[in-house]
Amino acid sequence: MQKYIKRVIKAIKQFDMIDAGDVVAIGVSGGKDSMLTTVLLHEISKFYERPFRVVAVSLDCTGGEAERSGAYNPTKEFLAGRGIELQIVHADVLKIVFDDRKETNPCSLCANLRRGTLNSHAKKIGATKVALGHHADDFMETFYLNMLYGGRLDSFAPKTYFDRADITQIRPMLYMRESEIISFGKRLGIPILDNCCAANGKTKRQFVKEELARMEKIVPGSKDNIFRAALELIKKCQ
Repeated sequence: MQKYIKRVIKAIKQFDMIDAGDVVAIGVSGGKDSMLTTVLLHEISKFYERPFRVVAVSLDCTGGEAERSGAYNPTKEFLAGRGIELQIVHADVLKIVFDDRKETNPCSLCANLRRGTLNSHAKKIGATKVALGHHADDFMETFYLNMLYGGRLDSFAPKTYFDRADITQIRPMLYMRESEIISFGKRLGIPILDNCCAANGKTKRQFVKEELARMEKIVPGSKDNIFRAALELIKKCQ
């Protein structure tokens, strides 16, 4: 675990993500990325030079149906075993996106709704930061998505202040690779909540993920080069 903790701390320090006294609300989807983010940040909070505490927050995008069915029980039990409380917020995201709006390209609206709900709850509980589990592969995929479909060279920022919500969003897993998260998550026995999104596996992001994997086979090391180049570009633009 120590080598992963060091990588998370590297991102925290490089982008000044955490201040003393912060309450960090971690957006827990129930997937491998956010669950490991929660575990690592909780461990770091025990000794970090700038004292902070974490709160795990999960959005039940089914409006509470998933929680009532017991789907969150393994997640709650796993986190409770590590001394981490999980707060579950009911949100009708899937109903709005697929039933009401009938979105054919749902990802943008879904992300905006989830971000707004998470930020709102974070402020309600006194959080100063919101942490997401986006990792190095997410960073590269977002860069390619913006380039291919948006015509711009850009990706998400490791640290972003939202003035309307008056809250700062951080991505401390920036230097973690997805393959490492999968492997380490299995070793820890992290339970994975089923993805209930109807668009899962059929998105533009999935297409880009597969193309980057194909490119890596043709040009070994290409993903590392893309990551470094994209990160340097983002740093210069900040």
